[in-house]
Amino acid sequence: MYRPGSGLALRLGALVGLTLVASGPPAHAADRPPDATKMTGFVERQMRLSRIPGLALCVVRGEQVVYEAAFGEGGAPITVESPFLIGSVTKTFTALAVAQLADDGRLRFDDPVGERLPGFAVGGADAGRSITLRHLLTHTSGLKQWSGHDRRAQREGRFDHITPARPPGAAFEYSSLNYIVLGKVVEAVSGMPYEAFLRRRVFEPLEMTSSFAYLEPAGPGRIGRGHWYLFGLTIPRREPLPPGPLVPAGYVASSARDLGNYLGMLLGGGRFRGRQVVSTEALREMLTPWDGGKSGAGMAWGIGSTRIGHAGNTATFSARLAMLPPEGYGIALLANVNSGPFVPGTAAVMDGVVRILRGEDVDSVRPDEILLKLGVLALVFAGAVRMLLAFRRWSGRGFPHRLKASRRAATPLVTEAVAAGLVLLVLPRWIGVPLLTIGEYFPDLGIAILAGVVTGAAGALMRAFLLAEAAPSQRSPDRARPPSPSSGARPGGRGRVREPGVEPEDRQEPDGFVPVGRP
Repeated sequence: MYRPGSGLALRLGALVGLTLVASGPPAHAADRPPDATKMTGFVERQMRLSRIPGLALCVVRGEQVVYEAAFGEGGAPITVESPFLIGSVTKTFTALAVAQLADDGRLRFDDPVGERLPGFAVGGADAGRSITLRHLLTHTSGLKQWSGHDRRAQREGRFDHITPARPPGAAFEYSSLNYIVLGKVVEAVSGMPYEAFLRRRVFEPLEMTSSFAYLEPAGPGRIGRGHWYLFGLTIPRREPLPPGPLVPAGYVASSARDLGNYLGMLLGGGRFRGRQVVSTEALREMLTPWDGGKSGAGMAWGIGSTRIGHAGNTATFSARLAMLPPEGYGIALLANVNSGPFVPGTAAVMDGVVRILRGEDVDSVRPDEILLKLGVLALVFAGAVRMLLAFRRWSGRGFPHRLKASRRAATPLVTEAVAAGLVLLVLPRWIGVPLLTIGEYFPDLGIAILAGVVTGAAGALMRAFLLAEAAPSQRSPDRARPPSPSSGARPGGRGRVREPGVEPEDRQEPDGFVPVGRP
């Protein structure tokens, strides 16, 4: 989510922005249309640098389209009416649906969730009473980001096994689980399936003819081909269908032109072509930061000093919406490739478009994530080669050298085992995303992580093998073998067995070997 700025400047700017959004485009917005040639040239250059196969862009000022264009392909030529999956931008539609139900008098933002969703429970009997709809809308419910990837919640819409990380209203933590729950609330209060409610109350009034929920039977056939990034290559891939409960959090499809209508309504104070889609009061609530501006988080929207927006990704698509209240512009940007934290992609395109609209100079951004990912993979490969060479040297030497190697292996064994455990167990929890999801969204990063874990685990096993082989041989030779009559010892004698011609104090042990019981 876009969350720029902080402090007093952000709070004042947000208030100015809210006023402008609620009352339509300002009179002092730039009168001349954007430079279409400059815009098109920049987008094409940035697409080449970011390896974006297909992209659609729509810029509006109020309800008027001032620029729209489509580039590339996704199995077929892209147009401004081509539907793309919009990922977490879907959350803004879910928030709008809740606001419309509030306008209808069927709920209030501060209602406890349990009042509108009977049987709702997470991590305790009182959760349904303490978590409100506002908490869910602003990601302040206490539910963890990790919980948004919970398979049971995604597939069954059940939450009783999930425990919040903190009390409601204590802090912001982005979690798709909030909007999975809100989707259930919309259905329970309206008495309609989520997708039917959006179609009747949002898509039809806004004339969004290319927008729909990504569900069977029609969804998959209406959407183009998405793409993965894989070490600098863009790999075509069909987006798999999501579980039904996950749709309100991230699986609506829409086109650039449809989203232009949506932004025009928001910039027009909730009104579109003479029809009030949502009240100005409800819209103002949606676009007010939950903590007065410190976090910049509204109801599904990131609130900046001069920019309001939201970004979304699925495994193979990405989307960005932005409103520039001081200038009165709205921007919808869609791409048929994932664009996450490691790839500038659509973020670089959006930032450049904003600068052009503001009359500023713009430069293309060359992504360096390929070097980063290849560097990580090269380190993993170098570690594997080093491990194999060390094993080869060890296996070709005699026992004394292997024994020394086994002792030197003890500390790295612990280090490698702990490192592999941290990557598998701690890293996903720390970033709030399971490894399976990382692999689904960023396969090259998933491959690098998996290769690193396998290499580390293999190194730990090799060192453990060294220690295990050496351990039985660390007993005293006197205890390891019974005395032989040919050694010169008296049968039944007690004393130490002498080697012929060698006094005990002159005996040489193998290099580095200290028998048990000897100092």
